[in-house]
Amino acid sequence: FNLSQTLPQPQPTVDCPSFANPPPSTLPALESGGPAARKGLCQGDCDPTGPSRCKSGLICYQRTSANKEDSIPGCSGTSKLNADYCVVEVPNNYLTVKGTSGQCTNNKPCKRCQGFCVNNNHCAGDLKCFKRGSDSAANGPKKAVPGCCGTGVPGKNYCYRDEDRRLVKGTAL
Repeated sequence: FNLSQTLPQPQPTVDCPSFANPPPSTLPALESGGPAARKGLCQGDCDPTGPSRCKSGLICYQRTSANKEDSIPGCSGTSKLNADYCVVEVPNNYLTVKGTSGQCTNNKPCKRCQGFCVNNNHCAGDLKCFKRGSDSAANGPKKAVPGCCGTGVPGKNYCYRDEDRRLVKGTAL
């Protein structure tokens, strides 16, 4: 053993839930419609307070015009436009859309893994805006956002921590 050799350092990882990026065939399929009754996993259209709310242990993943293209965390298949679905609790490092418009601003900046930002001033504190752009851009429309889980809305930008660029597991770079 040569003491002058540099040993590789362990790489930090991002902790993504198992549903964030599994093979689609392992996820429950989305189900839309149905009677106004408590909804199970991947069932919609749910309402957080009405008769169509989710069963115990699930939350209603609400979508708006800003995130209607969002993948539904933990579910597979094609979702009904603007429908909300019952899912397990979404972690704070899962890509989400801010409010109903999905617009971060200087006065109302986005948090980590929240979108949509245009520049770094639209992100809270020391966070930066990760620009995903088009298919031809260096960061393609589905490029993983450092330190964040999920796919979010293709082509939209999200806030991230610069130190997360070195993460190696899950959806990290």
